[in-house]
Formats: sequence, structure tokens, C-alpha cells
Amino acid sequence: MAQTSLLSLFLLFLLLQT
Repeated sequence: MAQTSLLSLFLLFLLLQT
């Protein structure tokens, strides 16, 4: 279930972009 990892990465990326 790598979906959780993908979601975490996406959230991190969004936070970094801010």
C-alpha cells in the first residue's frame, strides 16, 4: 500500500512549495 507514501510525499511537496 504505497498510496499512503504517495499522499505523504504530495503533502510535503505542497508544504515546501508554500
